[in-house]
Amino acid sequence: MDDATRGALGELLGASVVEVHPIRESRVWRVRVAGRYEPVIVKSGASGNEVVALDVLGSYAPGLAPRLIATDAALGLLVQEDVGGQASLADLLLGDDAERAEAGMVAWASALGRLHAATAPHIDAIRAARTASPLDVEDNGFLGDVAEHWRTVEAALRDLDVDVPAGCDDELAAALVTLDDPAWQVLLHGDACPDNNVAEPSFVLFDWEGSSVGHAMLDGSYIRLPFPTCWCAGRIPEAVATAMEDEYRRAAAPGLPAVDDAAAYDTGLAAVVAWWVQSSVWGLRRSVEENPSWGTSTHRHRLVHKAGVVRECVADRYPALAALAAEVGTWVGSRWPDAADGLPLYPAFHA
Repeated sequence: MDDATRGALGELLGASVVEVHPIRESRVWRVRVAGRYEPVIVKSGASGNEVVALDVLGSYAPGLAPRLIATDAALGLLVQEDVGGQASLADLLLGDDAERAEAGMVAWASALGRLHAATAPHIDAIRAARTASPLDVEDNGFLGDVAEHWRTVEAALRDLDVDVPAGCDDELAAALVTLDDPAWQVLLHGDACPDNNVAEPSFVLFDWEGSSVGHAMLDGSYIRLPFPTCWCAGRIPEAVATAMEDEYRRAAAPGLPAVDDAAAYDTGLAAVVAWWVQSSVWGLRRSVEENPSWGTSTHRHRLVHKAGVVRECVADRYPALAALAAEVGTWVGSRWPDAADGLPLYPAFHA
């Protein structure tokens, strides 16, 4: 943190900065200020998505996210509560305690459900807050423009001599219409990765830069994929996934009654298609590189795994896209046999 930022932060908080510890590159710090016992987290280049999310959640779901302490839009500074350095869900999944990992996964699903239940009834106010933000707000978070992603993926597949079945364009358009259903609109975390939280003793979600307003299943489908935007990728036992879905639906239902409609819930799995398309943009390109690794696995293993999820979740509703996913999975598995089985179980579930 340079002297100018340090001075501006002191003015913002009304107290001198006494300690600064970098956390991430050159834009996130753990800071102590005079007269405050607990440290705070400071971010430069603050995201409007995150500022609005923390602000509204302070009213609608206190305790689910770090408390917003102060912002300076002109300087791009965000100051939030430091939720501490306890274990994240990633720590549990990469550990050796299956029971603890399962409890963490169910707590994660509960947190998402509570997020959606708390924000669905206030979605118009949240949209208005995003519109009024003096900081830049991205409408679709990390998901981006799925139709544009699809054009990139389609071209990449043809370059790789993978046939794209007729009907894929129409099915993708139909899936995107489904995701506009007003009964499902909530504040999304948008990047609810296993390391973007504190899992114990109570579950707190942080890093809201990818937050946006959208169909709840864009978060909820992380259970089936799982974690399409994350370095920490793995497979979870079916019994754990079922427990997570049950808990997500239970927690979301008070504010998002659509989750109690089994047919509507299944229709919402169109979100799986959206994330599959989005993640394939870089997944296909990086799979053909010499080193396709990312985090705990490779892009090749991810492509095979997600192809299987698409086939399982949406084959009846989107047969052409499911057929394409199957073809991509087969193509990857035949070219790189070590990836043919897709993602392995998270280490905790091997114990």
